[in-house]
Amino acid sequence: LQFYCGEIGAEMKLPTMQLEALRTAALLHDVGKLAVPEHILAKGGRLTREEFEAVKIHADVGAEIVESMRFPYPVTEIVRSHHERWNGSGYPRALKAEQIPIGARILGAVDTLDALLTEKPYRAALRIDEAIDRLAAESGVTFDPKVVAILSRRYAEWEEQMNQSCPMTLRDDLHRLKQAFAPLRESSAVAAPERHPEFLSRIAKSREEAQTLLEITQELGKSLQLDESLPGLVKRLQPVIPENSFVIYHSNVSVLTPRSVACE
Repeated sequence: LQFYCGEIGAEMKLPTMQLEALRTAALLHDVGKLAVPEHILAKGGRLTREEFEAVKIHADVGAEIVESMRFPYPVTEIVRSHHERWNGSGYPRALKAEQIPIGARILGAVDTLDALLTEKPYRAALRIDEAIDRLAAESGVTFDPKVVAILSRRYAEWEEQMNQSCPMTLRDDLHRLKQAFAPLRESSAVAAPERHPEFLSRIAKSREEAQTLLEITQELGKSLQLDESLPGLVKRLQPVIPENSFVIYHSNVSVLTPRSVACE
């Protein structure tokens, strides 16, 4: 990711500060997924609409985290915008064409290429030429045509360079990550305890949801009788769904029958 992004940025003659921002964003662009429940990230199949909405927050959360690091170059907007689409159908702000920061346009295309080259539970990894063809089919729709044109023209050369000599060792990679997170550690050390950034609350909420799901699973396993399990289920749900009343229905064809009711 970092190698490809840097090469495309250099060919597009980005200024040095933008190139540094792009290389850093390539490392940190998905850090906001800390705020996405793990069971959604680990899901093997297609996400539901609700699950996809939960995933979409990672762009804004990642931008908040990166902004708190106080980099001397503009990383934040690249991280926030790397899922925007050329035709305006992306997220989180539905930016269109050149409204999308150039670094985000580059990262979005390379990130998709990397995903296509990676084996998933629901599909095999594509060959590099097949993945490039997929991107080319989305040129001017999802991706900046200029970025796709450079990828199509240079990928074979870059793949050969990657195979001959990996541009970054694991040790170098870890060193860069430590450097990237150093500003966050420093700002956290001096921050007042009551002034937690918003992204920490989102991450905590994600972990709370995962814990609740675990507790629900354990609660449902305590009894084979549905009516005995439902009150415990409601008890576990109440802290994460702040409502005054709960009704759990049983569906039988077209008839819904209330099986458990709880009111404060």
